[in-house]
Amino acid sequence: MDDDRNNLLTLLNKWAKGQEENFVTDSFAHLLRHLLKKAPEAASKILRHLTNGLLDLRADECSAVEVTTQTTTESGRPDVQISLRDRFLVYVEVKVRSPRVEGQLEKYLDDLRVIGVENKRLVFLTDIPEDVDDLASDPSFCHARWYDVAAWLHHAPVPSDDSVSAFLKNQFVSFLREKGKTMEQVSAHFVPGVSALNHMLTMLGETLRQCRLKTKREAGWSTSEDYIGFWCESKKYWVGLYLSKPQFVWFETVDNFHMAEGARDRKDIDGEFDYMEEDEIDIWQDRLDLSADGGKFFTLSASEQAKQLKDFVQRCLATAKQIEAPA
Repeated sequence: MDDDRNNLLTLLNKWAKGQEENFVTDSFAHLLRHLLKKAPEAASKILRHLTNGLLDLRADECSAVEVTTQTTTESGRPDVQISLRDRFLVYVEVKVRSPRVEGQLEKYLDDLRVIGVENKRLVFLTDIPEDVDDLASDPSFCHARWYDVAAWLHHAPVPSDDSVSAFLKNQFVSFLREKGKTMEQVSAHFVPGVSALNHMLTMLGETLRQCRLKTKREAGWSTSEDYIGFWCESKKYWVGLYLSKPQFVWFETVDNFHMAEGARDRKDIDGEFDYMEEDEIDIWQDRLDLSADGGKFFTLSASEQAKQLKDFVQRCLATAKQIEAPA
């Protein structure tokens, strides 16, 4: 298994604030184009699954397949278009953490009906559950999920001497896993894992109280991450875990924290500054890596772990005071 923390797509994705759907779409299209040229058996298998059996290509046909993004049509701009001369045409409408747009899929189906291509299909590719019962009876329509794509890629064969194709395939699967878009077997570690998570939240909550912070515990999901943790001081700070990367405890300034002018330009501040386009606010964040030094944190006693958490929170609070705008 690839180390998700060293994934190039994951590292680049942080610069795609507000453009995650386009980033995921372009990354998938790039991978398909590469596999069609260099690992045609893998590409053929993936396209067969993606189109619910419509595309069943021989390996020697794959190099002629075209994969384009944001192609303008009579009814709009499908996220991905897959075609092979006049033999087939596939539109793929991609959704990442966003719901179905009313009337959009119907327009693409109407568009496909009048195009003179023998084999046509509209694929609706999503990560959240969608009610598509009204379209299920249309033979030109099929619905796929990102966790399906991850599974297909994982099992898609690439030549044993093609390290580049294997790397790109595994990087994309790893990226989907890091973004919480895979579905994997629940192992026997689940029960002790949930118990350990509850112990961490109890310890973290007590740490925040010792730091004299008023807290509210909450779990949920945002447009980019599933999370569990504590809002502090009426949403001035957030301290907690992102479920896709549980090796880190995060401290972030949030809605009701007012950043001082010029704070982002300071070179003496640890952690990272970011801009949350969705909320239109500057934030600062830092993290405690529980996996550092071979996971030494997990070998400490409960009191030693609590001290390490408290030191981290106090350090973050001190930094936050340095970059906060005067009242």
